[in-house]
Amino acid sequence: MTNVNQQAVRTIPPEILAKAAKVGEASGLCEVRLVSQEVRLGPLEGITVSRIGHQCRVMRDAQNSKGVVEAAFAFELLKDKDTEPQTFIRAVFALGFNVNELDSFSDDEIQAFGEVTGSVISYPFFRELLYSTLSRMGLPPIVLPSFRIAADKADASSATVRDPIASQQPS
Repeated sequence: MTNVNQQAVRTIPPEILAKAAKVGEASGLCEVRLVSQEVRLGPLEGITVSRIGHQCRVMRDAQNSKGVVEAAFAFELLKDKDTEPQTFIRAVFALGFNVNELDSFSDDEIQAFGEVTGSVISYPFFRELLYSTLSRMGLPPIVLPSFRIAADKADASSATVRDPIASQQPS
């Protein structure tokens, strides 16, 4: 088993945090679904780089007062940072949120909520999927660290996120 202990620190700007919190106060998670998964096991000789990435996309379903955050993750093994991945695990999760008065929030507020909350909520699902899939493929499972969120003591209006995904980007 391999543990990935490196963590990059990313500070969420106060204005993004405030926008995300505004929507967060009016929302509740109602579902998490794995909507797609793609796995390829290629040759492992010469693998020197692993990388993990993610992105979130937010959609509104105003008719049902729902916001949907689509969180896509990819874990890749490469010979070097400029080659196509030999082995990869990709997954997309859909997170459904009931949002009171959805139409009262701006697109910026909804997007900030999706980026902050969507990443934090969906990451543990990908973390487990990665661990179990690698194990089932006969590869050493990797334990990714969890997200760590801490208030910035110097500025209570911002937060610092120790983002395990950002730490895995190739240099």
